[in-house]
Amino acid sequence: MRRVTVYLSDNLWKLLQLRSQEQRTSVSHLVREAIGEKFRVSNSDRKRAMQSLVGLWKTRRDLPAAETYVRRLRRSSSRLIDWKV
Repeated sequence: MRRVTVYLSDNLWKLLQLRSQEQRTSVSHLVREAIGEKFRVSNSDRKRAMQSLVGLWKTRRDLPAAETYVRRLRRSSSRLIDWKV
């Protein structure tokens, strides 16, 4: 965990103090939660990012077909594969 300094308005500081007392937690914990919620990646964003990777290397000609590579890997006793096809 890293330590940071944050300057807050008096009103925000009072609000955080009250909320921390109500929830019986620290102001630091409330700040970490708020930052986490603000910058958390949603599941839909994560799914969209993963889908953008599908087929990324399908046009590469310097790699063998996945099926060929897996079959060679399974046949190889040393598990060392020559990537040249």
